[in-house]
Order: sequence, then structure tokens, then C-alpha cells
Amino acid sequence: MNKVGPVLHQLKKITIDTDSFWKIFTPELTQLVNTFKKYDYELRIAGGAVRDIIMDIVPEDIDFASTATPPQMKEMFEKEHIRMLHKKGEEHGTITCRINEKQNFEVTTLR
Repeated sequence: MNKVGPVLHQLKKITIDTDSFWKIFTPELTQLVNTFKKYDYELRIAGGAVRDIIMDIVPEDIDFASTATPPQMKEMFEKEHIRMLHKKGEEHGTITCRINEKQNFEVTTLR
């Protein structure tokens, strides 16, 4: 058996149902989530926001990871009339979009 197998069996799945988690769901984030669902791509909260939510802290900044590639995200955002900001991160797999001229979201392809 490899060394990872026993470790994976020790990991616990947790369910987050705290005020700090539900407070992140602005109308803009809900639109982002629904857009990814519509096109059948996964969207996951990533980075420090995960830690904050587990600690019951509302994150200041939320980054996302997705199964969508940058070209797929660009196509999806264009079809949905979601504004994309500077495309500097695209070479690293990141697209930044702005919804309703209120909230920016950085979405990076899972690696």
C-alpha cells in the first residue's frame, strides 16, 4: 500500500453551515456560481478564504478554482455578458471577471 492511502482514510469531511459562509453569497457570487453550473463546470472556493470560513470568519477576499480552462471561461463570460478585466493572469490560468460592476472574482483553472 502506498503512503498516501492511510492518510486519506484519516481525513474527515466537514460540512460548513455558518453565518460567515452564507454571508459570502452576494447576488454577484450567486450569479457566478449559477453561471458555472449552467455550463457544467465546477467552481470551488480556494486559498485563504477556505481557512477563514472554517474559522467562522467572513473572508475579505475569495479566490476560486474551476474545472473550466481560460478559453472556456472567456467563452462562457462573453455569452453571459460578464465583463472580464485585465487578462494578465490568463497565462497562469486565471481569469478575472466583474459582475454587475460591483464585485471582482479571480477564477483559476485547477492544476
